[in-house]
Amino acid sequence: MLLSRLTLAFAVLILLSAVQAAFSVWAVRSASAQSALTRDAQQMLTEYQALAANKQRLLVWLAGAALTGQGSADQRAKLLHEMDRSLAELGRLQAQLAPDRWYASDTVTAGTQSPSGQQLSPPIMQQPITLLRANFEAMQAYLLQAGAAAHSPAADQALMWAQATTVFDHHGGRDMRQVLAAAIAQQRDATEQAMAQQKQALATLQRSSVGLVLLSALWGLLAAGYFVRRLHRPFRRLLQSTQALAEGDYRQRPISPHADEFAQIGLQLNALALQLDTNRRQSEALRAGLDAAVAERTQALMRSHEALLKADARRQQFFAEISHELRTPVTVIRGEAEIALRSGGRAGGERGQGFHAEAPSESQQAVYRSALERIVQAAGALGQRVQELVRLARSNASAQSYAFAPVPVRAVVQGALHQMQAIASNRGIELRDLATDAACACLLDADLDKLQQALVIVLDNAVRYSAAGSQVQIEAEPDAAAQCLRIGISDSGMGIDPEQAEQVFEPYFRSEAARQRSPEGLGLGLSIARAIVLAHRGSIVIEARAAGGTRVTIELPLAATVGLA
Repeated sequence: MLLSRLTLAFAVLILLSAVQAAFSVWAVRSASAQSALTRDAQQMLTEYQALAANKQRLLVWLAGAALTGQGSADQRAKLLHEMDRSLAELGRLQAQLAPDRWYASDTVTAGTQSPSGQQLSPPIMQQPITLLRANFEAMQAYLLQAGAAAHSPAADQALMWAQATTVFDHHGGRDMRQVLAAAIAQQRDATEQAMAQQKQALATLQRSSVGLVLLSALWGLLAAGYFVRRLHRPFRRLLQSTQALAEGDYRQRPISPHADEFAQIGLQLNALALQLDTNRRQSEALRAGLDAAVAERTQALMRSHEALLKADARRQQFFAEISHELRTPVTVIRGEAEIALRSGGRAGGERGQGFHAEAPSESQQAVYRSALERIVQAAGALGQRVQELVRLARSNASAQSYAFAPVPVRAVVQGALHQMQAIASNRGIELRDLATDAACACLLDADLDKLQQALVIVLDNAVRYSAAGSQVQIEAEPDAAAQCLRIGISDSGMGIDPEQAEQVFEPYFRSEAARQRSPEGLGLGLSIARAIVLAHRGSIVIEARAAGGTRVTIELPLAATVGLA
């Protein structure tokens, strides 16, 4: 596992650091010990040299005292004290250098080691120091004796000097000069050897320290390189995987090829991605179902709304058609009644009497009879319209029913003119029938009442927007090539804007000029007329005339022709 390897690498680094620290402590102690040995060896050499010099000075003092008899006792005491101190220091240093080694010979033994195993300088034999101490005591005793003899007049100076040299240079059958010279030479060699050993030890410690530092650095670099290379790719894969998860990409990613912590993390991320993808799919499914339910409900509401709008539109159109359908028959009835009243008024006025003062003449009766017949006919048409509208309201249908049958063109045209005659007369407008005999002989497969209604609507618009004293013409001409009948209704009224020729057939559309001329209209007449014509498989167009006014052309398919060449 990667964690165990990382732990091992850090453990080795810690161990190397501990070894380096322990080695540093040991190196400091070893260097200190070697330095102490070297210092002690140098101190012994110095003391030996000082001992030899003081001995020589003491001998010179003795010679001067023997020759002059005036030697200073203080100088002698000082020299003896210095020699005694040097011997004591040599004994102390000898005990520190090799407290457990004693040499019986007067030769120097090389390669001596301390109890700790450190190579030491060969120590001075203890016997020379003992001899030097004994020689010093003999010299001290002799000098005290020689000092007393030197002040006697009978003293033999030559004998005293010979005895002094013997005491100073020989002791126990040894030449103390050679012993001291050998000790100094030995200590000099020991000092040089100690210094060389110290230098070698310091070099060895330095190399060892550098080696440990380099070993630790090398191990650290190797461990860092290994773990950087080992961790870079898994970390990069983890980063890419987390970024992909954050961006909504839940695909499975390849895990680490090693059985380590990164492989476990990769497995957990893949499991998380799988769970997130499952949750996302479930959420999308729920959202899709919710959207579908909302869309279905919205469509249902829209359909209900559209049905309500259509029902409301049908209701509005129903009332508009009622008003329009009932207006024309009522207008006809009113016009006929006014004609009958005017005729009766003129008859009574001629005699200066009331309306019923005298029985009408036969001509007046004919006028009354004709007017009443038209009133009855208009009332019948009005009743029929009312019945149709009642049926339409009960059936809640938007289209009326048609009863098609062969109908002569003459009946359609003359019936429409007959209904509009009273209205046109009241407004001082002449209706002219210009239908040809050939056209009147033609048959149409039509609903007579509905087709008459369409013509009445067009005639009513022509009369409504024409000035008094003008004419409204109705023409009918068959087209043998097209097998159709062409009916044209022309007036010399206010005309129409060519850009509005199609808009006038739309329900509730009225031009500004039409509103100013006749404010009470609803704009439904031409739309009803067009619906009737289209139900008869025909067409209707309106156009402006060059001489002024408008012309409405209706084309209807012929059922049969009579008398066509």
